[in-house]
Formats: sequence, structure tokens, C-alpha cells
Amino acid sequence: MMYIEKKRGPYFLKNNAFGTITISVIFPFKYQDKNYMKIPILLNILNRSNNYKEKSDFKKAKINNYIIALNQSYENVENTAYFRFNLTIPNPNRIPEVSLEKAIALLADYIYNPFLENNGFEEKEVQKYIDIYHKEIKEREELTVNYSYRRLLEISAPKTKLSNSLKNHEYLLDEITGQNLYKFYQTIIDSNPFVFAITPNLEQEITDLINKYIYKKKEETIKISKIRNHFLTFKEFQAITEEKDFFQSYLALVYKVKDMKNKDRYTLYAIDRLLSSQSSFILLKKMRLENDLVYTTGSYSYGRYGYIALTALINKTSKEKALKTLKEVTELLKDEKYISPLLENIKNEERIEMIKDKDRKGTIIRNFIADTLEWGDTDEQFYKKLCKVKPCDINELANRLVLDTEYFVRGNKDAK
Repeated sequence: MMYIEKKRGPYFLKNNAFGTITISVIFPFKYQDKNYMKIPILLNILNRSNNYKEKSDFKKAKINNYIIALNQSYENVENTAYFRFNLTIPNPNRIPEVSLEKAIALLADYIYNPFLENNGFEEKEVQKYIDIYHKEIKEREELTVNYSYRRLLEISAPKTKLSNSLKNHEYLLDEITGQNLYKFYQTIIDSNPFVFAITPNLEQEITDLINKYIYKKKEETIKISKIRNHFLTFKEFQAITEEKDFFQSYLALVYKVKDMKNKDRYTLYAIDRLLSSQSSFILLKKMRLENDLVYTTGSYSYGRYGYIALTALINKTSKEKALKTLKEVTELLKDEKYISPLLENIKNEERIEMIKDKDRKGTIIRNFIADTLEWGDTDEQFYKKLCKVKPCDINELANRLVLDTEYFVRGNKDAK
């Protein structure tokens, strides 16, 4: 595993478009599989500081301090996990009643002094979310697509992060208590965080307050995992059939890319979009409109794994014809004349989405963070590389697609 060192910040992105200031405090920590189920529980139970007995009291404090949003989220890049706190307030230069210091002080209180009971998080709240996740996992397993998607990844990409799921970590839920969850949380916030801010001004004021309230340690650099590729290699074709009490049946073909290279990630993404996007709909045209074989069909790809799956929800009696048509679709990718106009449509669709994202603050800060911490391409960087993909590249990569897995879940119930 390769690591890089980054300065803790704060990092600033100047933006005058929104009339607000957004500050993200991001704690990196080592990802460990044993903590897989603690993360979603944490995301739900962090809701106030220890200075507020009731949730309603903390809600009033946020209103009184003009806080538009205060929440948390989670991301995982290689062996480094990131727990992120987000604060959004109006620009004090526009609304003088807004106190930048009080808002950042409340953010720090929320992070470092969470509401506790008997030296741990509230057992009642923890158990509530444990029960919720048990129920959610059970309900997901009863849905054709959710069950089949999980099983397909377990079969075709075993022992990778792709095959991680709530279901195969469910056993960890009942090991969680309020106290051990709080101990885990303490390990997260025990290191210095990265700090990012989108603001029209006030950089020095924010820096001073971050130093005062957020940074607790002297270290100014932080070591994090460097993102890398995990290209899967073909070993042996496998055809697997399962039977379940579903009305619909699920058919999937998994292809892995022979001799996959980093630049192929953009071509593989283009293939995925050609198969399933609104501007091309190759799968839908061939599987439903021309052959009336499916209830729904689609594809998904994982570029850093060199992996793409074509999927279809079908009647159990349509398997052989659907299988034949899915394989014909992959052959169609080699027809450069057919693909050429569709590829231009894909690029135009991506261009429009990128323009829309320029007005989305969440996307702006996500790209800012990803670019700074080297999590991969920003949306604009990815788009520029996608624009270089040509029909001949689609053809060339399609010729390197190796059929790895044929997976069929036969629904035993009769669909009307």
C-alpha cells in the first residue's frame, strides 16, 4: 500500500455565488473491516453535543447561530477512511448577526463533545439503529435486484471491496454497544483533521478560528493512502444458477478486461454509458424494444477493477434468448459506425451534467476535496479524458472483454 502526506489545511476555495460559507472537517483513519457496521450507526446517532440534554435544545442552538446545515458523512479511499463533518452558515458580511466564531465553536462542541450516557453513546439509540439495520438487511434480501447484485459481486469479485455488503457484515451489528462505539469514535477524532472551506472571503478569520477550536495537535501533515487500481484478472469461466422465491428472474454477464490499463478506465466508462444511458439505451433497445425479453435491463462498471456487468430482470422462461441477446449486444460494441453517433451523444450528456454541477455546492466541494487529497479525477478532469475516447477505442476494448461469470437467479414464483 502506497501512502502520501498532505498538509492539514485549512484549504480555501473562493466562491461568491452562494452567499454562504461551508466548512468541512475531515478526520482520516485506518479502515478496518471489523468496524464496517459501526460507521452507519455513528452517522445516525451523532446529533448533538453533551451540553444539550434534548435534541430540540441543540436544534434551537443551531437556529440561534444561523446554522443552515450541520451533518456528517463518510468516504473510504483504499486503506484510509474519512469521517467528515459539514457546517454551512450564511456569509457574515451579508448578515451581520451571524457570528463565525460561535458557529465554529458549536461545530467543535458537536465533534469533540458528543452527547453521552454512562461513558458511551445512548444504548437505547444505538440499539434502535441496530434493529433498523437488521430490518433493512432482511428487506433488501427479499428484493430480486438487491439480493442478486450482492451475490453477483461476491461470486465475481470475491475478497475485494466490491464484495463488501451490509449482509456479509451483519454479524458485527450485535457486537456494538454504546461504550465500544464511543471508544471507536474517539480513535477517529484523536488525530488532526483536514479542513476545507468554500467562502467568498474571511480566510484569515476562519484560519484563526480553526486553529483555536478544531486543531488539537501540533502535527501539520497527515499520511493517507494513495488511490490505485485493482484490476481483476480472468481465471476460469463460471456459470452459476440459484433458485429464489422471487417473481422475476435475474440474469447477469460479468466481463473483465484483458490487459487493463489506467487509460482504459475512461473507455470502459463510455461502454457502460453506451449500454445504459438515456442518450443511447443500447441494452433497452435490444432487450426490450426489439425482443420484448426484459422487465428492465442495465449495466454497471468499476473502472479501477476492470469490471463490467450487463444485467436483466426477465421471466424465467426467457433465459436462453436473453443470454444470447446480451452476448450480441457486446458484439455490437465492435461496430464503430453504429457506435460513433451514440458516443457523441454520451459525451454531450456528460457535458450537460458537468455544467449543471457548477451550480451545485456539494459537487464543488467534493471535487475540491478529491483534487486536493488525490482521490482521483475531478468531474472536469474525467470529462476531458472521456472526450478523447474514440469509436476505435470502444472496439479495441470490446475485443478485450473476457466473459468471466454467467449468473442466473431463477424466480420460483409465477410472474403475471
